[in-house]
Order: sequence, then structure tokens, then C-alpha cells
Amino acid sequence: MPAENESPRGGLSFAETIERQIVERTSGRIRGLRVELSDGCLIVHGFASSYYIKQLALHAAREMINGTLAVNLDVQIAPLGRLLEAPIYGKPQKLLAANGG
Repeated sequence: MPAENESPRGGLSFAETIERQIVERTSGRIRGLRVELSDGCLIVHGFASSYYIKQLALHAAREMINGTLAVNLDVQIAPLGRLLEAPIYGKPQKLLAANGG
């Protein structure tokens, strides 16, 4: 049986498993995605370009926890220009705009 903070999926932590589910559900469209467990609450951080993407992240998280934890969704809606400078999957990267600048 896995430890409390481990997931049955390949030894990943529960937070990492939820993060992967969110990435799959949103097709990687949450920039700077970070998931943490704190005091019986699941906290999802990141930036999205629309409320639809934010809603997909919420549904993915809720599906994984089956109502056992509260969900604090700290996903900010940001215009595309701001998203281009947001970290991708926790790794800071600056992307070039479509015009090459």
C-alpha cells in the first residue's frame, strides 16, 4: 500500500498525480502550474488565458480527490502577452511572441 503522500501511479506524490491530470485535461494550457497539499486543502496555482481553462483545471482536480479535500483554485486569468512570460510547469521560460520579438 502506498504511503499517505504517494500515489499508486508510479510512486508520484498525490499532488504530482493531480498536477499531471490537470495538464492532461487542459492540454498544458495552465502556465506555472503548481499543486500543493496544505492542511487538508488542495491548492492549485498558475495562469490561464481563459475562464474555461480554469474551469477544466478545477474539474480535473475535483475528479481526482472525490470530495475528500477542499480545493483552493489560485489560477489567475491573464492576457496572452502576460502568459508568454509566465513559467511553464514551474520552470521559468520566456517565449517569443509570434512576431519574433
